[in-house]
Amino acid sequence: MKVELPIIRPEEQTPLVEALVASIQQLADRVGQQDLTIQQLRDEIAQLQGLQPRPTLQPSVLERTPASPTP
Repeated sequence: MKVELPIIRPEEQTPLVEALVASIQQLADRVGQQDLTIQQLRDEIAQLQGLQPRPTLQPSVLERTPASPTP
């Protein structure tokens, strides 16, 4: 899981704001790690039940944002 935080201007970067941003990033990393663990456990359950694990698919090319043209 990728969290995009807004850019914080230097005058708004108080110790409290920096601590909150660090906490948000830490929690986002933890959620992403838990997502991977959950998927691995689901795959293991499917394998134990004799089912096929979920295939890993690449993102669609159509869903990508267009690159900005260089002048």
